[in-house]
Amino acid sequence: MEGSYPQGVAIALTDCTDTAKEEVFMRWYDEIKIPELEALGFIHSTKRYKNVLGDTPTYRGRPKYLAIWSFYHDDLKQARAELSQRSAAVVAEGKGSVSANEVVTYPQFSYVRMVDTLYSKVGPEFRTERTGRPVTGVHLVLSFPTDPAREDEFNKWYNEKHVPEVLAIGLYDTAYRYKILDPHDRLPYRPYYAAVYETSMDPLEAHQKLESYTSKWLEDPVWVGLHGVYWSGGFRQIYPPLER
Repeated sequence: MEGSYPQGVAIALTDCTDTAKEEVFMRWYDEIKIPELEALGFIHSTKRYKNVLGDTPTYRGRPKYLAIWSFYHDDLKQARAELSQRSAAVVAEGKGSVSANEVVTYPQFSYVRMVDTLYSKVGPEFRTERTGRPVTGVHLVLSFPTDPAREDEFNKWYNEKHVPEVLAIGLYDTAYRYKILDPHDRLPYRPYYAAVYETSMDPLEAHQKLESYTSKWLEDPVWVGLHGVYWSGGFRQIYPPLER
């Protein structure tokens, strides 16, 4: 996104099921899946990322890959329908199949979809004096209010307190918030909100330093009592490749 704020984003968290076939999966994603879906005309500047802990033998390194597809369409429900049709066609053309547990299988490889959902923008765009710097990675948080009756309070806290506090640390340059377009989507079930923080520093360093602030936030009653986190993690951009 890098300072832009598209109407919607599709967020996909995936893992190749066989590490020996990971290069084939990666090449297919970059050379076939992304061009096929961007050919719809309303998806631009797709970015792919790798979990900063993806090479470590720990659950925190999973899922290993993140894709963020930026949508520029006046009717996101229509865009979602067109995306679903094109995605199904890509699977069929590649002689693939999708199982009930979201494993996509092709003759050459297979991968699992842990999250694959369209979100629409909500709230302000959060900018700093660092906005506009080359982005090297992102921190993604999928969250929800633990008490649906306090959703307005949740959003007010997120917009006016939490995100500004995160950006004030100096690790992330720009932030965006999105809400799930269809709360009944099969994926991801519960994380109604997505927050994306962009960084221009080393994403692993930013991720590690951000974690050191967790103890401070444990003193925030809203963070502890209302902020439900489905998943969060740091990612380094791998597509398009960063200029060196």
